[in-house]
Amino acid sequence: MSEANQLVLRYGDSPPPPERRVEDETLHWMSQARHINQMSDGVKAFTGILLELRAGDPRVIVIDEPEAFLHPALAFKLGKEIAKTADAVGKHVFVSTHSPQFLMGTIQSGAAVNVVRLTYKDGVSTARVLANTDVTEMMRDPLLRSANALAGVFYENVLVAEADADRAFYQEINERLIEHSPSRGASNTLFLNANGKDSVHRIVRPLRKLGIPVAAVLDIDALNPKAELGPHLEACGYPKPFDYIRQQRSETWKALTATGKSPKTDGGISLLHGQELEKAENLLEALDKYGLFILRYGEAEHWLPNLQVKRNKKWLHHIFAALGSDPKSSAYVLPGADDVWAFLDKVSAWLKDKNRRGIHDPETQAAGDGK
Repeated sequence: MSEANQLVLRYGDSPPPPERRVEDETLHWMSQARHINQMSDGVKAFTGILLELRAGDPRVIVIDEPEAFLHPALAFKLGKEIAKTADAVGKHVFVSTHSPQFLMGTIQSGAAVNVVRLTYKDGVSTARVLANTDVTEMMRDPLLRSANALAGVFYENVLVAEADADRAFYQEINERLIEHSPSRGASNTLFLNANGKDSVHRIVRPLRKLGIPVAAVLDIDALNPKAELGPHLEACGYPKPFDYIRQQRSETWKALTATGKSPKTDGGISLLHGQELEKAENLLEALDKYGLFILRYGEAEHWLPNLQVKRNKKWLHHIFAALGSDPKSSAYVLPGADDVWAFLDKVSAWLKDKNRRGIHDPETQAAGDGK
């Protein structure tokens, strides 16, 4: 509405009646609507941005963290509106954001969106681009949407497990490592899960394209020749051809099944001896170097055997109960030097290693001194 020569912005709880006619219905709506000064700073910023997009003259607009002071749901809506409006009026918008909700909103707008991930760590700055075609493909995948994979853009590291129970367990172990000793575990790490081992690579690949260190953790049955290993090797940047790895995997699995026991539930490579054990260790160490971690002793449910919990569908509930929840309690399990604690130390060491394999050189990289 307007007052004298000023345009006054108001927010109502319903769409306004015809605004060009001064009728009782219109006047009543205006009297009930809230003046923009009654709104939060986030809503004021939201309004100003959309006004500039729709009514302003600039063809290029730069916005710094527009999601500030906004509720996540409103940040999503703002991202969607900015992208849709910019696309409709033919303007180019550059936005810096730390909000996965805002980013998801821009992508789901249907407009062409390129994601550029900027990092600065240890004196080195990097820039990587995830082009609109890759973003669209990523977000069309229901698995990646449901797994919240895009949130990985805002973390230093990501770990992808096969199932939700595995993810929750490794996240808890990592948090205890960090709490016990700052040098252990991987800080600022997002833990995600796929829907089984065959889909882990679908989360790993696009995030690694952005230069994000992503560790994949699979049960030992990934060595079964019937399981698809090639997509995981490709997503983790293992050099082609994969013939040698496939051959070693086949031989190791044959040796494991020849024991007459289940590799997944009866101890993994601990079933092997001599040269067969050495070959299995060499194979798994080669994969470790590329951030593809296959559990040597079976599956996640068989970590921490000393806690003697039931290994059934309620395993996560049992293991969390056995680990304890009160750090002040004598029953609270602190990190040790072996078992899953050592495994997460190995994973975090790869995530922190500047010379890790499987992450290609940044498309743009400059030393922190500006040279």
